[in-house]
Amino acid sequence: MAASSGTRPIPHRPVRGRAGTALAHPSVAGAVEALLESGPLHAFAAGHPERRPLGGRGEAWRIPAPAPTEGTSGFWVVRHFERGGAVMRPLLGDRYLRLGPPRSFAELRVSETARARGVRTPRALAAGAYPAGPFRRADLVTDWLPDSVELGTVLYGPQPPSASAGGSAALLREAGALVRDLARAGVEHADLNATNILVRDGKGARHLWVVDLDRARLHPEAVAGAGLRMLARLERSLAKLAAAANAAFTEADRETLRRGAGDLNDLIGLDLPRAAR
Repeated sequence: MAASSGTRPIPHRPVRGRAGTALAHPSVAGAVEALLESGPLHAFAAGHPERRPLGGRGEAWRIPAPAPTEGTSGFWVVRHFERGGAVMRPLLGDRYLRLGPPRSFAELRVSETARARGVRTPRALAAGAYPAGPFRRADLVTDWLPDSVELGTVLYGPQPPSASAGGSAALLREAGALVRDLARAGVEHADLNATNILVRDGKGARHLWVVDLDRARLHPEAVAGAGLRMLARLERSLAKLAAAANAAFTEADRETLRRGAGDLNDLIGLDLPRAAR
């Protein structure tokens, strides 16, 4: 379960329907409450005629937003929580013991706190939880990021970045800087890899966004150790993806990534950023 240390009040409020409960942003609370009368949010998304399946562990769909929200893309990403692992996934699938807050509620709170600390991550609009005996199932609804591509696909896909766009070195530096931003904000991603970082181009600038903050930890201060752990995970992910694409994650690439992150030890003692997004 994600740690709650350092969380901030969020505007999301509880709503309830026959299928279960949810935390929902006020702008979508009415729509979420109505949907819960018919079934889980992921069931609505899976049956939507304009659904678009997305990758990642578990069922995820992009659908037109049932309720418009100012400053969002007009689309929802509805992700259903499913277990990973060779043992727990076949045994429990999408069921989690009803102990403590639902996983989706915890991720929503972490995501919104991370955003308030200046981390680029999609807005969490709602989190649903559905009782199933001693277990529960869960969903998370986030805003869609248009024109975004996974970092691993950009670096090692069929069309790798060109030298004219700065090439892979620029992306690796930016990925290292994202690790630094997370550590600076006291946010420790549980599995920072090249599929959980999205590259988005727009308005003459390129930005990297982090997604899937399930099981992320919030620290009350900047944490150099968290940055080092995330950097190591990202390096392993890049090396694995490069090998699968018959490419190489070279020592020069590793150094470029680390230069982007800088000396993470100089974060020790720094206060958390307070730039609300």
